[in-house]
Amino acid sequence: MLASPLLRLVLVGLLLAPSLQAADKPQPDAPPVAESPAAASPVPSSPASPVPVVHVDDPAHLLPAGSAAPAAWQARLAAFEQSTGIRVIVCLRPASPNAEEDAKPGNYMRTLSATFEVARGGALAVYFADEPDWRLWIGDELTARFAAQPGAATGPTNRAAIHDAKELVFAAALKAAEQAAPEDRLAVQTTALIDSLLARLAPR
Repeated sequence: MLASPLLRLVLVGLLLAPSLQAADKPQPDAPPVAESPAAASPVPSSPASPVPVVHVDDPAHLLPAGSAAPAAWQARLAAFEQSTGIRVIVCLRPASPNAEEDAKPGNYMRTLSATFEVARGGALAVYFADEPDWRLWIGDELTARFAAQPGAATGPTNRAAIHDAKELVFAAALKAAEQAAPEDRLAVQTTALIDSLLARLAPR
């Protein structure tokens, strides 16, 4: 005997009722996922490394290629600054300042010394290949020490004393290079100038 359509619907409804009731029940909330400590706290960034100071500036490469002198000067001047707090910069330039840069006495060196942060407590030596000639800037805080003889106590100073001390530094550099080969002359000159300059600026 075949079941009537109405009976078949009743039977299907009875079969589906349990699964529908289970689906209607509220489901328990899933436990919150614990955030790992690494994800919760930001990773601290490592401190930026200090930019090394360039103590020797030779953008036109006036020294012969492969010369070991610039690296030796850089290491020596960096060590001097670390031990004394005095920064000394050496620049090698192919040409002298133009008329505008050199309009006022000392203006070019004053501006360049400020760029290298040695205007008050440091020193700047610049070589111009076209002259050829050197110029020196001694910061105000060091003029008395520079003008005194190496090893002597510092005392009152004046412009004439500073000028005389600069001439002695230049003379020592030129004399050291007299016997050097032409291609080595600038390196020998610069080394001697650094020797003389640091001797005068070293704390006493």
